[in-house]
Amino acid sequence: MWWDLKADKPSEIDYLNYAVLNAGLQHNISCQVNLFLVDEINFLEIEYTNPAAYKEVAAG
Repeated sequence: MWWDLKADKPSEIDYLNYAVLNAGLQHNISCQVNLFLVDEINFLEIEYTNPAAYKEVAAG
């Protein structure tokens, strides 16, 4: 994921971790840590790729 950010490409975090979340839902397993990680990494992507947007989101 770091290499994706360095190359100005979106990371694969959504694809990879939402697969885990979907599997958890199918088996009644809570995957709150994965959901948290997806949210945090998506937020970091915004911060890293567009600092102005990060300030706007953080001010919220």
